Amino acid sequence: MNRQPEETSFLSGLPEDSDALKNYVSVLERLSEMKELYRERGWPLSVCEATFSDLELWAKEHQENTGVFGISAHLLDWFNLHLHGKIVRLGRLQFNTDSIFGGYVKVFRNRTDGGRCIICNGGLSIDADGLRSHDANGWLTTFAESAEKTEGNQVEKNGRIKREITTLPAAEWQLELTYGEPMINIHIPAGEPITADLCINSFHQAADFFAEHLPDFKWKGFYCHAWLLDPILQELLPEDSKIIQFQKLGHLYPVGGETETIKRVFGNSGIKGTSNPNRMRKKLAEFISAGGVFHNGGMFIMKDEF
Repeated sequence: MNRQPEETSFLSGLPEDSDALKNYVSVLERLSEMKELYRERGWPLSVCEATFSDLELWAKEHQENTGVFGISAHLLDWFNLHLHGKIVRLGRLQFNTDSIFGGYVKVFRNRTDGGRCIICNGGLSIDADGLRSHDANGWLTTFAESAEKTEGNQVEKNGRIKREITTLPAAEWQLELTYGEPMINIHIPAGEPITADLCINSFHQAADFFAEHLPDFKWKGFYCHAWLLDPILQELLPEDSKIIQFQKLGHLYPVGGETETIKRVFGNSGIKGTSNPNRMRKKLAEFISAGGVFHNGGMFIMKDEF
């Protein structure tokens, strides 16, 4: 009786020291599983292919940074979201539905003219520039609400927090968005520039896609946390910068934590190791040399704003 050969994975033939490549292949081997999911759901396979192209982008970045083609182990959870249909790429942007609004702010809507006002949650440490402080030496935001009014520190249009207290009468303002509510998270994959037109086109594609394929998903809008949403960049980059134009698509708000600005702009070698000091790098390097500090930033866009 002939024995059937045991099914083996390509992973078994890779050198033991090629962890990054093994991680890459472990995701690649599940592409057929992802395609089957799309077929079952009636989703376009073109969206599957566009979404899965993220694997190649991350693998090439890993190779540029380390000399080894593949992906780091910490990205395996990220790609599980792709494989299970939680992240889709539509046009220039990726959209993550396995997410909730992560901003420590509350958004209020004016009952008469529809205007929006962003108020910080209480207890956030703010530095002298009106941004999230990197230490405990900043001043603290306050927040209070009652049946008659809401009081707190307002986030201005430029993403900075006012120290003066803003009062919103309940008769004139209603709560529209707060932490934990259903919002779709935007991710900007590497590649082509992030022009405003391309992003707006992606927003419309996403709205149409989710309306057709996830009609029961009641989301309120999009949000993004990223180094390129740092309000400080408005002082360093020209008005026509694609980063600044992206910031202007939505409402900025403060985000804490470490930022990837230096890594994203200068690479792993840092400021001194860059071999291509373009206009943006020169400006940011001057800012850092003068003692400047970068921040993370957040942005949201409600469904009725695009």
